Formats: sequence, C-alpha cells, structure tokens
Amino acid sequence: MKIKRGRDRIVVVFPLLRIVVKLPVIHSIVVLQRLLHYIKLGGWLTAIKFLTWPIEIRGSFGSLMLRGLITNWGEFWLYYKTKNPFLQPTYFSFLGIFNIQQYGKPCDNALDPWPQFFRLTNGQIREDNHHFEDFSNFCLNQGKIKMLDYGNKKSWGVIIAYGEKITKSFSFADLKKESSN
Repeated sequence: MKIKRGRDRIVVVFPLLRIVVKLPVIHSIVVLQRLLHYIKLGGWLTAIKFLTWPIEIRGSFGSLMLRGLITNWGEFWLYYKTKNPFLQPTYFSFLGIFNIQQYGKPCDNALDPWPQFFRLTNGQIREDNHHFEDFSNFCLNQGKIKMLDYGNKKSWGVIIAYGEKITKSFSFADLKKESSN
C-alpha cells in the first residue's frame, strides 16, 4: 500500500489488489482561518463574499471544501458515461466521497509526451496543459496509454474529442526516440 497526496485528493494505492482509492481533501482549517481573517479585515459582509465566490476560484470556500468531491464525482461520471478507451477505468464512486479506480503504474516522468499529445490533438491539449504535461498522470494498460487523473472538466473536451485517437495512435517507441534526441 502507498499513499499519495495531491492538492485536492489523497490516493491510496493497492497494487496487489489492482485498485486505487481516491479520497477528497477537505480544507476545513484553511476555510476557518480565512473566514476569521475576512471577518477581522472587513466584517461579516466580507466573510459572506468569501463564502459565495464561485467554486472555480482557487481559494474560495467552495473550492477549498468541495473541489475534491466534485473532481471524484466528475471522474466517475465521465468514465461511466463515455467508457472512453483513453481513461483508466473508475469502477465506483460513492457520491465523490471515495472513488475506486483500476490501478495503473504511472509512466516515467523523464519522458516527454507533450509533442505527441500536441500532434494527436491538433494542439488542443493547451486547453489543459496541467493534466497532459505530467507523464506520471498516465499509465500503460494492455499496451495502450491510459489517463489516470481526469476529474477536471478542462480536460474533458480533449478526452472526448481525441481520446480514441490518442489510444490508437500514441507510440511509446516514438516517445523514447523523441526523448533521446
């Protein structure tokens, strides 16, 4: 068993069981600190503004409290609805409180997939470079590349439009050649 922590989720890896469990991180202490800060700074009206900022704003109440849950649910929903071959299967989600996903050994981050992804998506990976530039966000599953972290809506358009093409055309041999040049 191995535990990895990201900004919004904790991933518990069970390689022998061939699964990972993804749990949301809820930043309640940070929220409390910010609420107190905003109350001191500008009173209750300022604190209420903080509470109503859109979830898309990093550091907002919604972002700090719910982003991990929403990411988990989104990841499950996208896989369930599309069964996109580019996605590592997410088997189950309990309302985003935890996800169970098929285990995949992350790819070597020393290799750079960006040029190949850029070509295969006609440059559309720029819509979400965060998830596509980190090669450890991908694994090799039955000889095909699969994406491990896909809960962020920014990557969904690229996945839906180009996932099958990436799965069919991505070449690990070309990747190693490009990286050695």
